[in-house]
Amino acid sequence: MKKQLINTLMLAGVISLSVSACNSGASSNSNNNQTTQATSSIVSTQEEALGEGLGGAVLDVVTGNLENAIVQGVGTAFWNLITKGTATPQTSAEWDKQALTQVLQGVSQIESEITAENAELNVISQNINTNAYIAAQQPIYQDIQEVSNANSDINDFIVKSISNAESSQATENALLGTSSAPITNQSLQAMTTYVNNYNSPSLSLFTIPTTSANNLDVIEQQLSCDVSSSAYYTLNNASNATNHPIPNLSGDDGQCLLATALNTSLTDFINATSLSGGSNIFLNLQQYDQLLDSKYVQIVNTLAQAYRDDQLREFLYLNMSPSAQTTIMPVLTVEGSANLATAESEIQIAYNTRLGFIQSLFAQAKIAAFNQYAGSISSSNLQSNCNFNYQTIESMTYLTASMSDNKNLYGWDGKTLRMSCTNIQAATSGVITTNSNVSQICSTTNGSYNLQASNGYVRCGSGNNYGNYSVSNINSIPGPASKVLHEITSYDDQSNFNNKAQMFDLDTEGDSSGIIRISFVSTPLQNYVYNSYDNELGSAQFTDASNSGVSINMIGSGSGSSSQWSYVDDGQHAYLISSAYKTYQGYADTMIMCIPNDSNCVQGYFTGSNGQTLYEALLFSNGDEVAMSHPNNANYTIQTFYNGTQAPIAMTGHSPAINFENVTYTSN
Repeated sequence: MKKQLINTLMLAGVISLSVSACNSGASSNSNNNQTTQATSSIVSTQEEALGEGLGGAVLDVVTGNLENAIVQGVGTAFWNLITKGTATPQTSAEWDKQALTQVLQGVSQIESEITAENAELNVISQNINTNAYIAAQQPIYQDIQEVSNANSDINDFIVKSISNAESSQATENALLGTSSAPITNQSLQAMTTYVNNYNSPSLSLFTIPTTSANNLDVIEQQLSCDVSSSAYYTLNNASNATNHPIPNLSGDDGQCLLATALNTSLTDFINATSLSGGSNIFLNLQQYDQLLDSKYVQIVNTLAQAYRDDQLREFLYLNMSPSAQTTIMPVLTVEGSANLATAESEIQIAYNTRLGFIQSLFAQAKIAAFNQYAGSISSSNLQSNCNFNYQTIESMTYLTASMSDNKNLYGWDGKTLRMSCTNIQAATSGVITTNSNVSQICSTTNGSYNLQASNGYVRCGSGNNYGNYSVSNINSIPGPASKVLHEITSYDDQSNFNNKAQMFDLDTEGDSSGIIRISFVSTPLQNYVYNSYDNELGSAQFTDASNSGVSINMIGSGSGSSSQWSYVDDGQHAYLISSAYKTYQGYADTMIMCIPNDSNCVQGYFTGSNGQTLYEALLFSNGDEVAMSHPNNANYTIQTFYNGTQAPIAMTGHSPAINFENVTYTSN
């Protein structure tokens, strides 16, 4: 199962967390404390005279958080593509040997497939690889190649220094991460002796990997945007970790190779990609994320290899004779006075910290791309109710470019939103996927529709007055007088409607006036806009408004009237209400109505489950209901049935059938 990616909002905690992070790439004794225990036997050897042997020392070269970093840092869809679902060894050592090899082999293939589908991504890929963004730094691909070269040099050194072929191969395997067995005392002794005898004429043709090893420090800094020196990795000094400069993609000043490369890729992507009607932008976002994933895997693997090389490099440095001190330079992140146990821990802290930096920078690039195109529809509410974030989009195993493909779980083209959310309503429980014409029914505030979701029903944001609902959309429909006996469907039994849904007489004395009272029960209103009207046909004055009800003073002249609809919002659903006259004198009715163009809402007259009560009701695609019993007097009650509450009207079995277009239900 994919574990949760480092939360970039908690980036300041990356360093302190990394101090205690576990190394999962070697044997089971590979966390900080266990690494110290494994190397503690080496510490005493440094107090012996050099050249007198290393005692029973072994070097447990650990891989670091390689497995977790890759599994956490890439999208599920990318992971499945490059591993074909077969990279599931059980142990960390097996993972490094089998899964990582398979991943690295698959990266180039999937990257080729992505860039073949999207020519602009091909340009972005080449820019990340080859552009020397800063004159003093080499491009990323060259950094990766340098580490590979260093590894070849070190392997060559191992072959020359360890005469036993089996021991030589075992040492190479430990450094490659394909074996969890530590480097033995005999191998360490052979390499140390070889280094200390470096100036011997018989070895004049051999070149210790000094150049490559020295470059490792710079490469590790460039690939992780770590501008620090060893001071920030000093043990037992919490202030160093707290004060450690943390790279930030948005705050990059052009001095960090990786951040600059990611920023440039983001700019290139935005310039080449735009929202287009009918085209699902989430496919473009997923492809961009997968391209970044391919670079991420390569960089993380490179950092892990440099980390393994650093461990051997520091061991040899601390065991060199004075005459050989210039042969191999110490690791930059290690204190000058460190013993081997301290050096091991400080190298590990630096590695884990840098791994966190890389993971965070790539995540920031993905978030920035997601916000560029989904920022107007994204909200904390959608994230919590519908799992709507960049991780979900990059993990979709089925995602196509067409908004008309109803198998897509998520889609957005700047107008229509396709969203999948969890729903607990009994009749529609599971996952509900709906289409909403967001741009038609909603308006923006500060560039955002402030969308909200409740059990799978996606709506415009609530707030004062109309919230984020489009006033022009609401006012574009005819007034309620023309809706009294028209355009409101009668479900189940037309004769039943004709018998029971009659307009009532406001005043039996015939002076065409009276008070209508609407009470809101179950769910009080949070916002409302009551539109009183007064014209030559009569008036309807809304009074005594509160979150629990409103009175309407009706006075009519007898030939019909028209008005705007009034807007009400209870925090989960918004809808319209109004009262108007029938076309003959003295009779009036109250109506409720869906927000215009909301395809996830159906309105009409329904017979209740008891077969007798008649409701004028709104039914929503997630199973929620707003029901108003039709009275024989002027007192109306509007009741809500949300969050799985037993509703009086069934979602199915009606004639005509209730039809929510482009809505699908998937059981859990």
